[in-house]
Amino acid sequence: MFVFPINGQQTNPVDKQVANPLTDTPNVNPIAPEQEIKAPKKKTDSGYTQEGGDDEFVIYSLKETIEGEEGKRVITRTGNAEARYGIYRLQADKITYYEESGRLVAEGSVVFDQGDDQRLTGSRGEFNYRTKLGFFVDSTGFTNQTNDGTIIYFTADRVERTGLNEVFVENGKFTACEENIPKWSFTADEATIKNDDRIKLKNAKFRIKDIPVIPLPYASIPIKKRDRSSGFLTPTFGFSGNKGLRLSTAYYKTLGRSADVTFRGDLYSGRGVGYGLDLRTRANSRSYLNLGFYIVKDRIFGAKIDRDHPDQGGSSIYADGVHYFSNGFTAVADVKLTSSLDFRQVFSDGIQQIISPIEVSQVFVNKNWNNYTLNLLARSQEISIPNVLLKTRNLPSVNFDKRPSPLSFFKQGYFSFKTSLEGVSRRENVSNLDLYRQVSGNEPVVTPALGQRFDIFPQISVPFNTKYFSVTATAGARVTYYSNSFNDMRQVVGRDVIRKYGELELDFRPVALAKNYFKE
Repeated sequence: MFVFPINGQQTNPVDKQVANPLTDTPNVNPIAPEQEIKAPKKKTDSGYTQEGGDDEFVIYSLKETIEGEEGKRVITRTGNAEARYGIYRLQADKITYYEESGRLVAEGSVVFDQGDDQRLTGSRGEFNYRTKLGFFVDSTGFTNQTNDGTIIYFTADRVERTGLNEVFVENGKFTACEENIPKWSFTADEATIKNDDRIKLKNAKFRIKDIPVIPLPYASIPIKKRDRSSGFLTPTFGFSGNKGLRLSTAYYKTLGRSADVTFRGDLYSGRGVGYGLDLRTRANSRSYLNLGFYIVKDRIFGAKIDRDHPDQGGSSIYADGVHYFSNGFTAVADVKLTSSLDFRQVFSDGIQQIISPIEVSQVFVNKNWNNYTLNLLARSQEISIPNVLLKTRNLPSVNFDKRPSPLSFFKQGYFSFKTSLEGVSRRENVSNLDLYRQVSGNEPVVTPALGQRFDIFPQISVPFNTKYFSVTATAGARVTYYSNSFNDMRQVVGRDVIRKYGELELDFRPVALAKNYFKE
């Protein structure tokens, strides 16, 4: 059955939503531990109402001419012509329909849509509504939208639909950028687009600002609807007077739904090569762990090692994660270990890592229940200052605290305490001992690898409240034990020290006064 009402077409312009599917590594980590996993973005409704399908084929236009006998007619539609068949829609200035073969020839401002997943345009095109195949010349188009909103746009000399979900492209250009001169793009002699899968490019060239940079015999751009898929990331480039031209490449690999790994490689034309790995995991919606390493082999290229050109290569390791256990414990890791300050300042990308003289690594476990808190801490800190590398350690540190709670025998009083048991150390590594003595007047501090510190601090608070003021009286006593101490020469010796004192605190707070003013 064929229905041919007369009406103007309703255009549906391409609505570009730009993101880079290649260099934007999918984010699997929460911004904060409490962040919930959000549902994927919903597609924008195009407003298209499906018509036709099965045996019904619908064409709209402003003008119609019919030639030939029934069943073999040639029907020409002009003036905002539009053909609909289920999810398929063909729009053009002129559409010629060959009834016997089911072929449609479109000319002038041709637009072909397959639902909301694909759009092809061109100056001329052919489409067979029975086989769903056809071709378009001087074409543009876009691919299906992924869950994160990414769409790949392309132009081509010729585009041919070779399957229900497959398109063959000749002399095509592909990008996710909306600028007239895209920040990045691929061109290829031949390409195959498979909906909800990937774009395969042959004899491709990767371009930056339309300038060809890297020739590639083969390239692949993922367009799967899930947010994450394995593949090579887009190479990046940089330059500095110290390291020369930098070429960075990476390969991204998914490890199931809750983990992925990125292998990285860098080439510094004036220095050497770097390589590393970044692993990310998610145990649940709140728990995650990131870890990785980076290594640089310096002075392979450029100037050789001498007094003015030292070897500043090295390595760094990091771990960052939070895990919430079902029994109420929380474990947190924030570890950064760098082989040297020179390596961190020369080869780090973050400005904070470059300028900061402090490097801290710590792992702690926490649990809160009733009025009690338990903390277990392992911490290392290095501070690099001229002539001195100061290292402090807390290995391990146990803190057990009780928050204020009423006394059973004295309801007006509240009892609390803080206790800690720690293994601590401090070491000052000095480059020039004479200079250190001259500046500080002392010897460098070097403690045993594990010094003991024990502290207990109980308190009793009694609040008094009246109509006009409140007073809180707090009494406490504190005792601290150190296994080592300083002598008169400021040298660490094995003589223990006990520090003890009492304190009394009175907190007086008058009634607060306030007035609201309203403008009538």
